[in-house]
Amino acid sequence: MKNKNHLMMVGHYTIFSDEIAELLGNDAAILLAYLSRKKEDFKDSLIDEFFYNVAEDIEKRTHLTRWKYETALEKIINEGFVETKTEGVHFKKYFKINDLAIKNKIEEMTQTRKITLLATNKVLCKSLTTTNKDIKKYHVNLASQDKQNPPDSAPLIRKPIIKQSNRRDYIKKGLKETLVKNKNDREEKRKLKLVRSTTFEIDLILDYWSKKGLFVHKEGTKSYAEAIDRIKSLLKGTLFNTLQDKSNHNRKFSMDEIKRAIDNYCLAAFNDDYEPMHKKFLQDIRLVDFFYTTVPVSKEEYKSTFLKYLLNKPTLIANSKLFSAKDLYPNATKIIIAWYKKTFGNRDEGKFTLKNRNDIVFATQALNKFYTDNKDKINIKNWTTVYNQTDPTSFLAVQMTRAMDKALRENENMFVSFTTAWLKSEKMFNERMPSFLHKEHMMR
Repeated sequence: MKNKNHLMMVGHYTIFSDEIAELLGNDAAILLAYLSRKKEDFKDSLIDEFFYNVAEDIEKRTHLTRWKYETALEKIINEGFVETKTEGVHFKKYFKINDLAIKNKIEEMTQTRKITLLATNKVLCKSLTTTNKDIKKYHVNLASQDKQNPPDSAPLIRKPIIKQSNRRDYIKKGLKETLVKNKNDREEKRKLKLVRSTTFEIDLILDYWSKKGLFVHKEGTKSYAEAIDRIKSLLKGTLFNTLQDKSNHNRKFSMDEIKRAIDNYCLAAFNDDYEPMHKKFLQDIRLVDFFYTTVPVSKEEYKSTFLKYLLNKPTLIANSKLFSAKDLYPNATKIIIAWYKKTFGNRDEGKFTLKNRNDIVFATQALNKFYTDNKDKINIKNWTTVYNQTDPTSFLAVQMTRAMDKALRENENMFVSFTTAWLKSEKMFNERMPSFLHKEHMMR
């Protein structure tokens, strides 16, 4: 056993506070403890109490996933325990630990625990005192009965002696009553925290949202309370203060702007004539997340659906370039699509999107223009029989696939990053295609 204990002491340990874990959860407590330890490591190189650390190192040392790490970080920032800032060309993130806020919160929770414990002990002492009084009273009565009745008289009917187990019952009963009372008090406090008062403007927004057939959160729920808080911040102009991009965001918004954003959102989410084609993810957005979401996202612009549709009305599918690409050279398009599916089918798990198809359509149009601009330099006559393609655009489509196969063989890393947009790029027609055709003696 001694050897086992010795082995368990090998490695890195993160010791976190029970109080912080109770307040914010284990993930936030672990992250805060880790950052506090890193502060000690960087104490000789702190800049205004800030120190630098990367997300990858935090995830590795705390064993928290990116989603858990970002959620925990947001909790400790909102509680005032940690302050962050981003600086430099590469947007490095710096952290600052507010030791005073942490100390005050822990002392506050410790004091609350002491008060609760004292209240519990009072109930237990009262129950135990009552029990001892009953026992003494019983023995006094019993002694007086023995004096009044001699031994040869009729036997006395004695009451059962209160046993030790009865004392435990008294204690358990008092403890149970205290726990139930505390639970009820906590539930009442929780309900009071979720109570929100609304203004005339907020009622107008909620009413406009519901009239669109959109779901409104039930009053008294956490989601409803958060939605009201975000609408209030929106009307005050403070909702987007945490965003790095301050252009047209850090201000008050009018009722007309809010209604316009909701209208545009409804067009995109429920009208099949507008982008996007796949609308399920939009239709699932809740009111509380429409204005601002706390869920970790890949880009800052995804934080607010409200901002997205306030500034941009959705595009009609009929007017969208993405959905209106006309295939002028179907045979050339067919050649390149067949090559792409064969080459990247396993990587993309068989998926071939509408964007992939349109990129290839635009690539065939660029091929035709390339031939028109260079027809005097390109020699096709001697090669049409070899590749069984008499049409210039189709012939060049075959050569494009050969050029890309050669590039992929020479650089394996290209396979992972390749997209169909490369096929229509300027680099393809200014560098890759001319170079390949020159080497194959198909172009002077």
